[in-house]
Amino acid sequence: MGKLSTHVLDTTHGKPAAGMKIELFRIERKGRPCFGPSPATLKGKLDEALLEGDDLLSGMYELVFHVGDYFAHIGATPQRPRFWIV
Repeated sequence: MGKLSTHVLDTTHGKPAAGMKIELFRIERKGRPCFGPSPATLKGKLDEALLEGDDLLSGMYELVFHVGDYFAHIGATPQRPRFWIV
């Protein structure tokens, strides 16, 4: 059984990005249903898979990491703009 998860690291400070909010959207003709949000744990991982089992369907997805909010929360001065498109 497959599953989709992620691991997020704060490479600026050399540690896991604990608490960063992560959202997964499925791109559909009718809209963008959201699976989440899921905060990263102290190790930068998720407690549960974003999708797994019968919910893990082929398609187009968007994974959103709330990087600007994370840096603001830890008191770091984020670069402008506060988003990255990869």
